[in-house]
Amino acid sequence: MLFPYEYWSECGKFGLQIPEKQQGELISFCRNAGSIETGGILLGRYVEADSCALVTIVTGPPPDSRQTSSAFDRGVNGLQQLLDRLWTKNEAYYLGEWHYHPAQVPTASPQDKLQMQSIAGSQDYACPEPLLVIVSHGGNTTEFHLAVSVHRSKMQPIALK
Repeated sequence: MLFPYEYWSECGKFGLQIPEKQQGELISFCRNAGSIETGGILLGRYVEADSCALVTIVTGPPPDSRQTSSAFDRGVNGLQQLLDRLWTKNEAYYLGEWHYHPAQVPTASPQDKLQMQSIAGSQDYACPEPLLVIVSHGGNTTEFHLAVSVHRSKMQPIALK
């Protein structure tokens, strides 16, 4: 396993499980991006009395995403159709976002935090506590780092460790 399987907030209210297969998909997207930022969405379901999100699907960047060495703006092409199909089948739901920052420390940028607060407050997403996973590495393609946080509208992010 590349990263820990499970992450929890200090208070125990928020959790995230990322199975090995989905971890591998994240790393594959990051390796393919090289020195360019990338990202996508996390889909899955809630387990453990709805306090823990289980990631079952990791998407890559939609084709209309904008990616540079210092910024990632996730596009939307194809995502609504995917979400509708999975929602209708009761297979998976939107859990949050993931971003790759090709730097030493996996830290959410101010833009990342604003985006997550906007998602948390949006009725379109129907996700009042979206998760953000930041993946990074320090130039060593075999050593990746990960940070997880949950975001709520107009509140500070909560780190999951």
